[in-house]
Amino acid sequence: MALASLHVIVLWGLDGHSLLKERLYKRLYDSVREIGNEEIDYPMDVTG
Repeated sequence: MALASLHVIVLWGLDGHSLLKERLYKRLYDSVREIGNEEIDYPMDVTG
């Protein structure tokens, strides 16, 4: 039972991490989408 609970907690944390990364990449996409083509330098920094 304890091992199953540990798996649930680990997978919950991994899911939360992937949702955070998805949110950061969406924010990056929106920031690039809103500026002109000549201003885009294609940064991949998603630190916030």
